Amino acid sequence: EKLLVSPLAWIIAEAGAQDTPWVPDGPDVLIKGNIAHQVLEHLFPVGPVCTADAITDSLDRHLEAAIRNYAPFLLAASWRLERDTLRRDILRAALHWRERLAEEGAEILGTEIRLHGEAHGVTLRGKADCILRLADGQVLIVDHKSSGTRTRRDRMNTGWDLQLGLYRAMLERPIR
Repeated sequence: EKLLVSPLAWIIAEAGAQDTPWVPDGPDVLIKGNIAHQVLEHLFPVGPVCTADAITDSLDRHLEAAIRNYAPFLLAASWRLERDTLRRDILRAALHWRERLAEEGAEILGTEIRLHGEAHGVTLRGKADCILRLADGQVLIVDHKSSGTRTRRDRMNTGWDLQLGLYRAMLERPIR
């Protein structure tokens, strides 16, 4: 579309020469999501579900490592409030997730699983955040989301979310 409207704008974009305004560091949704994702991955390794005490005991270590990876500026004293809020949100989510897993008798089969399969005649690759086996033997694919929109929740509740359906298809028809 950009090529049809403005060939010059398309060339500039293809060359990576578009204007990139400076903005100060800040914990945006993407940064917070990446941090939460890394912390959850380490709090819930492969195997049986950990205890609530294990989560509270190791959260700070995993949070600090994730902050160092994605937003080292958050370690400064001036960012303490934002860091504490992020910690509280991740702890709440981790404890809630742990409770759901324990209720279902879930076992974590894998985290950050690379998927390579075929869906609807198309070869696809993706990465599932977590694969679980429930007490009844059912296998679930999990895609952690740190924030949600109403439209995404509506799609998931009605069974119209494409991402998880494609993951399922890749598992049903794996290439590797």
